[in-house]
Amino acid sequence: MPVINRIKETLFTLATKTLLKIYLTPQKLQEFQGLRLLLLPGCFPPLRTVTTELLSIAFTAIPLSAGRAVDVGCGPGSLTLLLAGKGFYAVGTDVSVTCLKAARVNAIRNGVYSLTDFVACDAGSCLRSGSADVCVTNPPFLPYERKDDRDLPLAGGRELEVFKAMVRDCYRVAKKRGWALFAVSDLASGKPPHSLGVVLARGRGLGDNIYVVLLKPGAYRSSESAQP
Repeated sequence: MPVINRIKETLFTLATKTLLKIYLTPQKLQEFQGLRLLLLPGCFPPLRTVTTELLSIAFTAIPLSAGRAVDVGCGPGSLTLLLAGKGFYAVGTDVSVTCLKAARVNAIRNGVYSLTDFVACDAGSCLRSGSADVCVTNPPFLPYERKDDRDLPLAGGRELEVFKAMVRDCYRVAKKRGWALFAVSDLASGKPPHSLGVVLARGRGLGDNIYVVLLKPGAYRSSESAQP
């Protein structure tokens, strides 16, 4: 990577990390796409975060209205609940027990508890391959290592290993003819988004471009593979 691009990426990472950590700190209630959501400290908020908003827009491209859906790294359940609202049985996974507690509360508050389950596990490691009609993930894509729990929704790993594992697992869990979608920044993806699949939505973030990509076969192998 050219030096100027590396400096740009480092400055972008520091600025974004600082601003988002401030936004993640307090407990709050938010309304998003008709949902009323409890957000506990450290849980990724849907409101005014471009990735979540773009993924919710991309859901309109999914031609299914029922079936099984998975949200890898669900946080407070924003996207899981939207999928349940479309008629899916939706499973959300996350490594944060705090965010999973918020997700369960949010499912009850929004009347979709019977259509959802939330499981504590790393990425999608607890889920069977080819078990979902739709898999979505909004992975952390900032290239730095996690230092505390507030980094969970932000730190993609120095070599983006967390980001890659979540995307690989999402692709693995989706059925062969299913949908596997993820959000990514052009400054932190490691690959041009068009090389990974079909771009369903795009927008501007904090100095970067955000894309929602429908993965194409082979773009990422399963998390059992060591390399993307």
